[in-house]
Amino acid sequence: VSDVDEREDSESLLELISRDYHCVRTMQVAYTESSGARREWSSTGYNVKCHLPSEARNVEVHFTVVGGGTVRKVDRRDPELPWIEDANGKHPIEKFVYATCPPCVQYSIRGSSLH
Repeated sequence: VSDVDEREDSESLLELISRDYHCVRTMQVAYTESSGARREWSSTGYNVKCHLPSEARNVEVHFTVVGGGTVRKVDRRDPELPWIEDANGKHPIEKFVYATCPPCVQYSIRGSSLH
């Protein structure tokens, strides 16, 4: 994690790290609490931290760009990081889904709002 991890024992940390300053990004998180209530959270910036209860379930994380669109999946095996195309020629949204809340995850994002 980029800075000091300030989690409580009962929290998990999701962190967005911008690898450039071409545009401001938003991290959007949805999860289910232990009570069964569905919650949504978002924050915008170059570096964003989200503390979730460790017992959160069905966690979904995706990203958008302020003044742009949704962050799309890229082929991480290719150094050029081209967008992935599905069978219909569409570019799927980059979404991370976890059945149980991971203890600590860091997402690294770079690129302009137009790519």
